[in-house]
Formats: sequence, C-alpha cells, structure tokens
Amino acid sequence: MTDSNDTEQEIERLKRRLAELEARQTASVSQQGSGAAAHSGGTALGQGAVLIGGNVVGDISTGQIIHNAARSGAGKMNPR
Repeated sequence: MTDSNDTEQEIERLKRRLAELEARQTASVSQQGSGAAAHSGGTALGQGAVLIGGNVVGDISTGQIIHNAARSGAGKMNPR
C-alpha cells in the first residue's frame, strides 16, 4: 500500500511531465479564401455563418438588414 506522500510525489511528477509535453505541442493552420478552418476541437463555420452555443433572444445580424414591407393601402393592383 502506498502512503499519501508517495501518491503526492507521483501526482507532482505527472504534472511536470504533462507540462513538458504541452510545451512541445505545436499547431499550424493555414486558410485562404472564404472557407473555414478549425483546430483542436474548434468548430469551422462558413462565410457569414453564426454559431449559437446557447439561448438567443432577439435578432442576430451578420451584416446589412433589409426590410421589405408594403405601405398601408398597398394591394395587388396598387403596390405603392
């Protein structure tokens, strides 16, 4: 049976080893054009896309908003 001091020493040794491995880790991503790239668990979205990770109340705008609405009194024969 290991005593708690041995366990603590092993945990510290593993933490140092993890830090060494993380320091060696490198990543490189290159993207050209309107596509998307993701790395290390990321999410790639296309041009103009929006990722919603929770609840949204209201509008989400990714650019110019154009409202096309008929004026009062407008009809098929009188579009105004």
